Amino acid sequence: MYQQHKKLIIALLAAGGSRRFKGAKLAATLPTSQNAMILDSYAKLKQLTQRVNIEGDTNLELELVVILGGHQAILQPLLPDTAHCVVNSQWALGLSTSVKCAAHYAKRQQASGLMLTLADQVAINSEDYLQLITLWLQVKQTVASEYLNAPGVPAIFNHDDLADFSMLHGDRGAKPVLMKHKAQNRLDLLPLDCAAWDIDTRDELERWKQE
Repeated sequence: MYQQHKKLIIALLAAGGSRRFKGAKLAATLPTSQNAMILDSYAKLKQLTQRVNIEGDTNLELELVVILGGHQAILQPLLPDTAHCVVNSQWALGLSTSVKCAAHYAKRQQASGLMLTLADQVAINSEDYLQLITLWLQVKQTVASEYLNAPGVPAIFNHDDLADFSMLHGDRGAKPVLMKHKAQNRLDLLPLDCAAWDIDTRDELERWKQE
């Protein structure tokens, strides 16, 4: 049976000002990989795109884009020259602007879906992301990680759902959209406790190094 070609944009959100960290958080080195946090997250996702595009479903195309903003001058040189970066000029207005930036890019690319990921979710690996994509392909609707008894990112939204991001303002990410979909029974969840590990402060980074 013929299967329709699908294009999934994977957006790595890395535009925040890291105010609580008091510095370029995503430039901090992780003990697990000895890479900067942003490069560690990028490498995991790039590995995923190469694996799926080369070895996986030939009807699924993955494209990785990094959303930069605050600390762009520090972070972009840490990424490979081949990394595709989009600059969110409104990053100082909060996380919602980065989510909208990613959604606008996915629309322009006429993508089938958009996966939102955070560069500071240090415990997630390529297999976790692959499980989420597999679930999305199976259920054909919005899917999200479930941790701390609530849905969250990484999450994948269908093209027709991207208009829902217009409701976001300030420093709110995709959670309101996910809660709306959950209330309407339009959300499937993947238990992913490791997604609860995100780095916001220097103390949290030190605790992660001791794990």
